[in-house]
Amino acid sequence: MVQERLSAVQSITTMQEERENAAAQMSGVKAGADMAKDRALQLQAQVEQVLEQLTKAVEDAHVYNAAVEEQKKKIADQAHQMDETRALAGEAQQALADARRSASEEAVEAERERSKRKRAEEE
Repeated sequence: MVQERLSAVQSITTMQEERENAAAQMSGVKAGADMAKDRALQLQAQVEQVLEQLTKAVEDAHVYNAAVEEQKKKIADQAHQMDETRALAGEAQQALADARRSASEEAVEAERERSKRKRAEEE
């Protein structure tokens, strides 16, 4: 009976040690799980932060692209206006040249007429 009792005590001691080992392992596993959970939460927060930054960057890119397209349109309109202005300036220069030529021709004609009158008076 003493031997049975010693055997039972040893069994109990062994079971207690195993339970303590299992509890320690469980505590370690729980600590690891808690650390993994904390890390997952940190990563989730980082992902959310990056997604917010990405969303803002995409919105900024849309605004920038719209501004670029607006500027392209303004530049095209200004180029068209410049072409029209050049054409009008060319027409004005041609009209001025025509007017000068006409004035020159009229001056030559007037000089001829004056010369004819002068000759006619001298004769």
